[in-house]
Formats: sequence, C-alpha cells, structure tokens
Amino acid sequence: MASDNIKILAVDDKEENLTSLKALLESPTCTVTTALSGRDALRLIMQEEGFTLILLDIRMPDMDGFEIATMIRQSDRNADIPIIFLTAFDDAGTQQFKGYSLGAVDYLVKPINPDVLKTKVGIFAELFHKNSIIQKHAKEVAVVNLKLADSNRRLNAQAVELAAAKEAAEAASLAKSEFLANMSHELRTPLTGVLGMLEIAISTELSRDQLEYLSLAKTSSASLLSLINDMLDFAKIESGSIDFDEQEFDLRGTVEKTVRSLAVRAHQKRLEITCDMHKDLPPMVIGDPRRLRQVLDNLVGNAIKFTHDGEIVIRVWPENAGKDAPLSPVVPACRLMFSVKDTGIGIPANQLEKIFGRFTQADSSTTHHYGGTGLGLPISVQLVKLMGGEIRVESAVGTGSTFTFSVAFPVCAVSRHTNADNSLKGVKALIVDDNPTNRYVLNGFLKGWEMRSSLADSGAAGIRLLEEAVRKSDPFQLLLLDCMMPEMDGFEVAEKIRQNPALVCLTIMMITSDDMISHAARSRRLGVSTYLVKPVFQQKLLAAINEALAAKNRDITSPAPDVTPKENHLVQSGNAWRILLAEDNEISSKAITTLLEMKGWRIKSVSNGLEAVTAAKSGGFDLVLMDVQMPVLDGFEATRAIRLFEPPLCAVPIIGLTARVFKEDLKKCLEAGMDRHCAKPINFKSLIAEIEGLLNERAATKDSGSETVDALANLLEAMQGNRGIVNEIIGEFLASFRDRLDEISAAVSAGNSGDLQKRAHLFTTSVGLFSRSEPLMLTQRLTEMGEQNNLEEAPRTLELLEMEMEKLAVELLEYSGCAASEIPED
Repeated sequence: MASDNIKILAVDDKEENLTSLKALLESPTCTVTTALSGRDALRLIMQEEGFTLILLDIRMPDMDGFEIATMIRQSDRNADIPIIFLTAFDDAGTQQFKGYSLGAVDYLVKPINPDVLKTKVGIFAELFHKNSIIQKHAKEVAVVNLKLADSNRRLNAQAVELAAAKEAAEAASLAKSEFLANMSHELRTPLTGVLGMLEIAISTELSRDQLEYLSLAKTSSASLLSLINDMLDFAKIESGSIDFDEQEFDLRGTVEKTVRSLAVRAHQKRLEITCDMHKDLPPMVIGDPRRLRQVLDNLVGNAIKFTHDGEIVIRVWPENAGKDAPLSPVVPACRLMFSVKDTGIGIPANQLEKIFGRFTQADSSTTHHYGGTGLGLPISVQLVKLMGGEIRVESAVGTGSTFTFSVAFPVCAVSRHTNADNSLKGVKALIVDDNPTNRYVLNGFLKGWEMRSSLADSGAAGIRLLEEAVRKSDPFQLLLLDCMMPEMDGFEVAEKIRQNPALVCLTIMMITSDDMISHAARSRRLGVSTYLVKPVFQQKLLAAINEALAAKNRDITSPAPDVTPKENHLVQSGNAWRILLAEDNEISSKAITTLLEMKGWRIKSVSNGLEAVTAAKSGGFDLVLMDVQMPVLDGFEATRAIRLFEPPLCAVPIIGLTARVFKEDLKKCLEAGMDRHCAKPINFKSLIAEIEGLLNERAATKDSGSETVDALANLLEAMQGNRGIVNEIIGEFLASFRDRLDEISAAVSAGNSGDLQKRAHLFTTSVGLFSRSEPLMLTQRLTEMGEQNNLEEAPRTLELLEMEMEKLAVELLEYSGCAASEIPED
C-alpha cells in the first residue's frame, strides 16, 4: 500500500460486494467511498476531489461501467484517475479491449482474490500519487519558466545598465588609483626633503634644546609618513589593488629584525620585550616579508603604545609543532602561528569586535591620549586574511591582551633547520632574571643546545646557586645575567662574583633592555664578557656564547664587549663616486645632494628628465638617481632614452626614486630599464646601502675576464681537473653560440615572446658555464622580457649581448690556448 493516504471510490450495484471491498481495503491510511449506481458515482466524483483509484463494476442496471468510465474521462480534472474494472465474466476479448481503450489500468475477475486486490490497489495508488506529483511539478515548472522568462527580460535590461555602470566604476577606480598614486607622490616627495634636512641638521653641532626640537620634528614627520602609509594601504585594500611580492625569505631573520626595530620604543618605556621562536620553524619560506613585517609592526607597536608597565612577548611556532614531517622540494604549506602578548590596559569584552573596525579604538577617548589613525588593526586583519589566515584577540581590562594570527607559508626546499650545537653540550649555565618569560625563553635556547641550565629569579638566589655549585665541585661555567633587577641589579651581582676567588673563572654575559654606552663600559670594568641588548635572539646568543667561552679559554681576561658606538651612516666612503641626481623638487634635491656629498661623493643635480638625458650623454657618471615624475620628460622616458645610448653610456646604473608605491608603478621602473627603485620619502641609510651595493656589485663584475676565469675554474673542478674535456666543451660552445644568437634574433624580430623566453633561457644555461657577468646578465634580461611579453628593449639588449659574446669568445679561446683567429666564422 502507498505510504500516503489513499482515497478509493468503489462502484457496484450489489451492496454486499461494496461491504466486502470496504472491509478488505479500508485502513488508517486508506478511505473507501462507495456508490450503488453510476449516477451516485458521477455525483461523488463531481462533488469530491482527490480520488486515488476507482474500482468500477461493469455489469450494472441503468448505466454500465463502460458508460460511467466514458463520462469520467470527459472531465479534465478526473481524466488521469486510474480505473480497475470488476467483472464476473472471464471474457477477456472485446470487453477488455473496450475497457482499456477507456483508460482502464486493469481487470479483476469476481470472486476477487483479497491479496491480489490489495497488491494491485497499492501499486496503482502509488503510481497515481507519483503521477500527480509529476504533474504538479510540471505545472510549477511551467509557472517558474514563465517567471524566469520575465526575469530574463528584466535581467537583460539590467545587464545593459550594469555594463555601463561597470565601465563607469572601472573608470572611477582607475581615476581613484591614479589620484592616490599622484597624491602619494605629492605628499612623499616634500617629506623626503623634510626628513633629509632634519637628518642633516641633527648630524651638526647643536645645543640640547635644538637637538630636542629637531628630534621632535623628525618624530612628527615619521608619524605623518605612517599616517600616509596607513591611508594608502587602506585605500588599496578597499579597491582590491593591494600587492603581495611573493619571494623566498628568512622567516626567523624577518621576525627578529622587526622586533629589534621596535625594541628601542619598548626600552624607552622600561618594558621587557621578548621574542620566543620555536626551534622547529622552517628557515626559509615563500611569501611577502614586507606584509608580514607590517602586521607585526602594527601589533607590537600597539602593544607598546597601550602598555605602561610589564612586558611584551612575541611568539612564533608551527601549528603542528613537534610533528616531524620530511620536507619535499616544496611543502604545500606550513601554517605558522604568531602571537603578541602584552600586560597593557586591556580591552573590555564588549569592545573586542569593535577594535577591528576602521578608524576605531576601544575607547574613543584613547584616540586623543594615545594617537594613531585607528587603521592599524583593520589593515592587519585584511592583510592576514589575504595571506590565508585570521586574527583573534583575548583580553581583559587591566591585565593585557593577546593577539594571535596564523599564516600558511610554502616552505623552501632546504634541509630541516636545527638549533643544536654540539660544542655547547654539557656546558653548565645559570640564568638569573626576575622576569619569568625571559627565563623560560633563555632556558629553551640552552636546552636546545643540550646545555645544563639552572634558573634563579633574583641576584641573591643566583649567587647562592653559584656558591653551592662550587662547594659541590661542579661549578657553573656560564652566567646569563639580567642587568635591570630589583633589590640587587646585575652590576651588583657581577661585583660580588668578582670579589669571590672561587668564581673567578665564571664567564658572565650581561643581558639588558638598556643599551647605554655607560653600562657597556661598566660591564667591561667588571670583566663581563658580553653585553647583549634585549630581546635576545637565538642565533645571536649562540654566537655570543661560543665567542665568550672561546675567549675565556684563551685566557683573555677583558674581552671586548658586544657593543660599538652607533654607526654614523654619513661617514665618508672610500670611493669618490660621481652621481647624477634628477629631481624637480628643490628641497628634496638639496637634502639628497647634501647627504650624499657628506659621503664624499660628487653630485650633479638636474631638475627635469631632458636635462638628465643631456647630462648622462656627456658621460662620467657612476650612477643616476632618477625621480619618476618630472617635467619635460618623466623618469621613465628619460631612462628609456639613456638605454638607447651607445655603450658604455647606455649601461650606467639607474635607481628610480618614486613615491608611487603601487606594484604596477614599481614594475614600470624595471620595465623602463631602471636597475632598482627606492621609495619616497627616502630612508637615506637604505638609499646609501642601495647605491653602495649596486656600485660595488658593478665594480666586482667589471673585470669580466676575472669572472670568466672563476667560472671556468668551477667547470674544471666539476670535470675533475680534466682540461681536455673543458676545452672540448668550450669548442662546442664557440662553434654554436652564433647560431643560438641568430635564433634569439629571429624570435625578437618576429615579436614571439614565448620563443624568445625559451631560446634565451637555453642560452643562459650555456653562458652560465663560462661567465658570471655581463653576458649572463643580458641573457637573463632577455629571458625576463620573454616571460613578461615586453619586447620593447629586446633589440637593444640583443645588440649588447652580441658585443659581449664576441669579447667572451676571445677570452675562451685564450683560456683554451687558441688564437683569436680560430674563432669559428659565421
């Protein structure tokens, strides 16, 4: 029987037959309605709806079953109700054919078998239900189709409107991006001049008040720069144009550098700052270190801002720490956890979600007290989200906050990092520090190196442990001593130790959050081997311990402290390089010129791109600093013009100076032919390092013969000293290199980027066997042009490559003992 309620109409002129049918079929799920004549049956069918099945006797007075069936089928509403004819005559011939033609689904011969009746009723009832459902759905589909057709008409109209709106929105977005880029340049360029002049002024002789005023001005300028950066980043995130520069980077080094740069601010507030990085962190990962630093800067910076007393702890650990898995060439991803915990003012529970909103702090009154744009956390949330992670916070008023975020980084194909150092195995060390977090972190480092470490939370407790160890004839060899402790500070502890002859052989390393030079000098007088500034990082501590113990073993009683006067990045350089500066902003130009001249470099400044091209054409410059936005010719046009000069003028290194920090703008610098770029406002220490790095690199590769000899020496070593095989390889290269150049030339002439990339890449592999300088650099540049589908500079680059290859060919012939006349001709 069907699972749904069944409604059956039984029609028979014999009342006892109807009674029998009703008794057989009726149940809680089946209702049987009876009719003694055709007229009664038709009346019931017209009055009631929902009959599932009709059992219809054929032989009846007045109107037989066939006549009744005919009239039922004339109604559209009842046309599909299944009919089973009941007959006492087993004449399957004409009558059955007539019944089926009227829509009957079956015949049952009287006397009726109850089991057969129940089975057939159940089957046909189920079929009727399914058919009804199908018809209902068909009607619904038809209605939906009509609605969809109408919706499609409206959607097509809306699509036309949306296409127009989309074009308008894209144009507006492009205009917005261009406006932001221009505003960035207009704001950053004068800031370069302001910061540069302040840098110059601070490096001169000043009174205390003057130094204070200028330092405050520099701090305010840096705050303004931070505000500009936040606003620009937030706008880029909103417009979906935020850029990520995926590259291999040193994870541990990146975190340490970030924390170290913020430690001074923490120390100024007399806060402890600790960085605890798990021993199983991968050494090299793939990602954007700049964006990771930006998030850490925001979180640690907030922690310092809102903490008045106590500590800030930065922790980094693998999500599955302790689960050792072999590294494949590139592991899909290693999810790393970062946390920043402070003991600051805390956040009320009802404000935890609010702090992630833009321009928001937990309490609006704190904006005036602590400052800031209120964009740091929203930007961090979005950056972490774009890196595939999320930020969460736990906090309580008065006890501090902990911000935690996770990011998945692909791991570079290097061996698993280990912090173990067998040279320190078994060395007995004591850690004396009143801060439990510092003790925990330092102890973790020492345990990882298999040292025997003990802990003390005060100077007095530390001295007791030292003396007790001597009495037991198992003295400590190394003391890690916190400088700033209550009751008895580190210097007092060191003085007591030096007064005890039994502890004279102890190596003392002072650890402090104060990097005052006077403290370093006092440490020297007390025979302290090393003076480390917090936060202490694992590898630096390892190197310092090894150096201090080695010095002690050499009986050096007063080793030089691990502190030097602050390096003045304006100290004159040994190279009197001549630099062309193209900058249209007078103040910025003056600041850059003055600072670079303080390095002993000779600077010629021009104020537009055309003047830069004219000056560069006269020659004599080691490097060009090129602002990208200038009148007459901009920096891009000027650079392209310089690259069209005849050698060697075309090869002068060019560093772009740009305040346009969108990724596509920086890419334009490289595509125009600039070697590197430097963002405005200029960090002069970074600019000087960039200039020195680029020029020293060029100087190192200028002697291509030397580079060729080095490359061939490596090749000879790889061939196990077999000079004959090396000469054979050189011969094959000289016989074929012009053919390879012709193939590259054909790809350039045809404008076929794919073929150029392929041909140049193959040639790079061959050239790399013999050269590490200009020829290799030029083949790599052609390969990149093919990859980027930008062949604008390819003909000129190919021309330079052909010239360099002729020089290389002569060097290879000289190396192999042949004469220049033996170079294979075309």
